[in-house]
Amino acid sequence: MTTKSHDAEIKALCREIAALKEEAAKFRDMVEEANSIILRLDPRGSVIFMNAYALNFFGYPPEEIIGRNVVGTIVPEIESSGRDLGAMIADLEKNPEGYIVNENENLRRSGERVWVAWTNKGVYDTGGKLTEILCIGNDITAGRLKDLLKVHDQAVQAIAMAIEMRDPYTAGHQQRVTRLACALAREMGLSEECIQGLRLAGLLHDLGKIVVPAEFLSKPGKLRTHEWEVIKDHPYFGYEILKGISFPWPVAEIIYQHHERLDGSGYPQGLTGAEIHLEAKILAVADTVEAMATHRPYRPALEMEAVLEEISGHRGTLYDPVVAEVCLQLFARGFKFDQQ
Repeated sequence: MTTKSHDAEIKALCREIAALKEEAAKFRDMVEEANSIILRLDPRGSVIFMNAYALNFFGYPPEEIIGRNVVGTIVPEIESSGRDLGAMIADLEKNPEGYIVNENENLRRSGERVWVAWTNKGVYDTGGKLTEILCIGNDITAGRLKDLLKVHDQAVQAIAMAIEMRDPYTAGHQQRVTRLACALAREMGLSEECIQGLRLAGLLHDLGKIVVPAEFLSKPGKLRTHEWEVIKDHPYFGYEILKGISFPWPVAEIIYQHHERLDGSGYPQGLTGAEIHLEAKILAVADTVEAMATHRPYRPALEMEAVLEEISGHRGTLYDPVVAEVCLQLFARGFKFDQQ
């Protein structure tokens, strides 16, 4: 009787163990398949576990991240805002309950910076000692970028206005160039994300003219050699002003290159072909068309037919052939600078 009872208890215990294993397997599958970043860290901030989503999100194979500290791998030492994330992680390791909800910049293996909203929970042993930290995160980069763009946009509009106040003869030039450049980019199938970067570059492409004496910009006659050389440096000045700003796009480089030409005859660097960003090639065509089609102190506006002949006659030499062709098609369909 005792033996039968003992056997029954063993069988019941085996069933419980099997059920627990099944539940544990289901939990592991759920964690691995979750569409959220799930990490387990030891009390020193080293990675114990990353689910498949997290590995894919950060771009690491398991052997390159497990056992490594998050600082310097998926967390930058210093956030773009200047916040010391190394110190924040050190504090989190001592006091995870103080960071139950937290947002911070993170770092992908590629070097791309992203924003993650984290929920953190300390795991303690029976003696109350911290054994690990469970971290669950969600990518909030898009929302952060949207907020950042609002700030950028307001600043860019103010700067564009300041540039045009110094050169009243070209009032509205940057907006018109930007409108045409973005229309060209859409016709060419560029993503809306790329177009947003092109838009900022378009609105700021003449920023470097702030350094150029106003009398050079509005001079009605022929410029002297040294005056022209100063004006030709305005893409460089714009680049120098903007290169330290962390835009999500190569805005400073696009501005630097917007007067370059395919055959190397442009300025200020004399770049050729593939050395020039596609967005800069688009901006070059838009800038040329708008400049020729509007009044300048040194000449009247040209007829659009003559403007388009310039683009058509130099496609493949000065101007990117695809951009030039799309431009010709766009105006053939009735594009107007003042249309929204």
